[in-house]
Amino acid sequence: MLSDSSQPKRIILTLLALCLLAGLGGCISNSTTNPSTEDPVVQDPDAVPVEPEPIVPPEETVGPTSGLKTISAGGEHSCAVKNLDGTLWCWGGNEDYQLGNKSITSATSPRVISNDAWLTVVASDHNSCGIDESGTLNCWGKNDSGQVGNGTTIDQETPAAISANTDWSSVSLGTNHSCAIKDDNSLWCWGSNTSFQLGHSPDDNQKPSLLSKINDDDSIETKQWLASASGSSHTCAIGTDNSLWCWGGNTTGQIGQGNITAFFSEPIQLAKTDKWLSISASGNHSCAIKQDDHSLWCWGDNQAGQIGNDSNEPALTPTLIAEGSSWDKISLGPDHSCGIKDNGSLWCWGDNSRSQLGDNSLQASSSPKQIGSAINWQEISLGDQFSCAISGDGQLWCWGSNDRYQLGDGEKIDLSIPTVISADSDWNTLSSGNTHSCAIKTDNSLWCWGDGSFGQVAQNVDAQTPTQEATASSWSNVSANGNHSCAVKDNKSLWCWGFNSQGQLGNSTTTSQANPSPVIADSNWIDLDLGSDHGCAIRDNGTLWCWGNNSQSQLGDGSTINSITPKQIGSASNWSKISLGNQFSCGIQTDTASTSQTLWCWGKNDLAQLGHSPADHTTPSQVDVSIRWTTVSAGDSHACAIDGSNQSLYCWGDNHYGQLGLDNTSSAALPSQEISASKWLEVSSGGNHTCAIQDDDSLWCWGNNSTGQLGIGTTSHQPKPQPVSHEDELGWQLISSGRGHTCAIDSDYTGHCWGLNDFGQIGNGIALSTDTARQFDESNNWDSIDSGALHSCGLKNDPFDITSKTLWCGGINSFGQLGIGSTANQSIPVQIKGPDASLENWQYVSTGHFHSCAITATGSLYCWGKNSHAQL
Repeated sequence: MLSDSSQPKRIILTLLALCLLAGLGGCISNSTTNPSTEDPVVQDPDAVPVEPEPIVPPEETVGPTSGLKTISAGGEHSCAVKNLDGTLWCWGGNEDYQLGNKSITSATSPRVISNDAWLTVVASDHNSCGIDESGTLNCWGKNDSGQVGNGTTIDQETPAAISANTDWSSVSLGTNHSCAIKDDNSLWCWGSNTSFQLGHSPDDNQKPSLLSKINDDDSIETKQWLASASGSSHTCAIGTDNSLWCWGGNTTGQIGQGNITAFFSEPIQLAKTDKWLSISASGNHSCAIKQDDHSLWCWGDNQAGQIGNDSNEPALTPTLIAEGSSWDKISLGPDHSCGIKDNGSLWCWGDNSRSQLGDNSLQASSSPKQIGSAINWQEISLGDQFSCAISGDGQLWCWGSNDRYQLGDGEKIDLSIPTVISADSDWNTLSSGNTHSCAIKTDNSLWCWGDGSFGQVAQNVDAQTPTQEATASSWSNVSANGNHSCAVKDNKSLWCWGFNSQGQLGNSTTTSQANPSPVIADSNWIDLDLGSDHGCAIRDNGTLWCWGNNSQSQLGDGSTINSITPKQIGSASNWSKISLGNQFSCGIQTDTASTSQTLWCWGKNDLAQLGHSPADHTTPSQVDVSIRWTTVSAGDSHACAIDGSNQSLYCWGDNHYGQLGLDNTSSAALPSQEISASKWLEVSSGGNHTCAIQDDDSLWCWGNNSTGQLGIGTTSHQPKPQPVSHEDELGWQLISSGRGHTCAIDSDYTGHCWGLNDFGQIGNGIALSTDTARQFDESNNWDSIDSGALHSCGLKNDPFDITSKTLWCGGINSFGQLGIGSTANQSIPVQIKGPDASLENWQYVSTGHFHSCAITATGSLYCWGKNSHAQL
């Protein structure tokens, strides 16, 4: 740790910041934690400890500021959770005890607030709240409106439990009010209610009260909620049905109902036909991300351009921002906004009077502008006039106003570009208030810094080396999807690497892995596939095992609880194939006695991607019992499968780009229409396109072609199959469709790729996209290949030993998904070493969004890359 006299040198911070803006991107790996979920404990919601035992801060300690899991920026302070130890840190302004360190002295650099284990922290204008590992909700800081929730209006100097309950899952803070969600998805609010921002009129607004009414609909007492966001005097929340609701002050249209009124006293639903993924509110404006296409919509006050619609007029209804973009995270300050796109790039807009946009200027922007060129941002949190973020390697970066030490760098000088606060990399969670910040380290200790006059300053690390100490040689199969990969060795061990936010690497953590790491020590895995952030694999006894994100029941275990280790799905022992899409899964069971082959799908079904009724299915559900299915491939929101009795091809689900191949763009809920009259051998479904090989070894592709992923010499979408050729005019034997690129192996065992190539994922040594098939190396011994979102992995046969296979990966590597021990992108395939530096004997590999998994020759399963959802 750093002492008060050993603050990082300014020149080092500047050089690191310039390095970030120049595009560190591919050399930083990520880690975030997804807390384990247990059955909710039912307790008296009004139970408040008679003498809540405050958390006594440890001796003042100056903390390192990297390796973060979460960050939150308040008015003039920030808080963060460290990634390795879960400790909580805060810094910045502290006139209201918002740092929680029993002082009103501002903290010039991050201070540990508690060495206990913390899961998350949120900072607001002059107070902070955090949830510890036991599920207890603690709040501290300014309390003049009862916003601390302890039944009084006395400022709270240190973190203290607001009730005896230990079943809190999330919390959001407004200027003078707070809302939190329990494990049972009930929503509770407390604090100021001058504009009905609590959503009702409780008898006592100084402690949590259940939101129990919506427009006289008594059924709201049983309504469940996924997320809430609190602005200055309004609140918004998303229900478990992904509906969006807002209530409270509406003086600038922040409720999104198309008008300006004083307030809405009860929750009002917005855009009733739409499904929403996440919500953020601050000041008097709100932003939300849609579930289907990750588009960003904002509304409310816009005097500083904080809506991002290229104007300064208020937006009275949700307004589309940056059409065509796909967003992952959004955070709002009172007058500026920042978001992280799906590719990890950071964009900011709105007021910039204190350089809070981070673009090295003071010029406001009324539309999103990219901050630097890095594409490894993981978390973002905005304060009053400053911003803080966590990069993929867990480092903490801040910029903007610094007059209350809210940037945590020991200075009071504004910073105009993202600047790393120190060289550590174990921050886990971060939240910033108006002038203070708090963070939790990976050892679960709590740290705060900045303004503290109101008391507001009160295992999940990126792994770049394999975790199994065992011989790793002879790869046999590979699979890429999104930002993670998996491979099977010839000993039947399974290995994964890359992004792991949902536990998709299956290694009992949510830590991303830059090198292959074993899923479990067993050596009996024979097949696997990866979705965006979950994975499934089949053992040699025919049982199916899944792990990672389970928010849409894509694991098939009858729940929505994530799993950080592989868990058996059902009791069937005749699974033969598995294919995973974006939050849904499909697999084939084979009855050896009757030779029947049945298709089963489960998980998300909003676009009929399961091939049957429109409802989601939490366990495997059979698809068209009349067909003998031999192979299946799941894409982003569609799937295709082949009928083994006559080699006909069927597709179903989303069809916006013609990816079903039916010569139209109408979605299909059932696999009822055959794709042409041809006979098909193999099919691969990508993001929104499909490719398949006919029995004459010809290759055909159709659907989305915006990046040339169809390989037909144009970038126009195609609603029916189009032939793909290459210069040698050879036939094709294997095809793998990624999100924006496609790879295939011809009959001469030569590898070819085409489509999007921004990060070298087509492996030809240059970062230029192409709309025709391009050979990516001179060798002709490729055995298999798997295309992820922005990276690819493949297996080569040893020219002297056909049973021995080496593993190669290329493309984006921001979370270590290539498995090379670093986070540097690779524009040509690079050979992957096992944990003991051996190079051979891999049997199978699969790639996800930001992680990868592989199976060894002995059947061991290894994973590496991002691990924020336990995908490793």
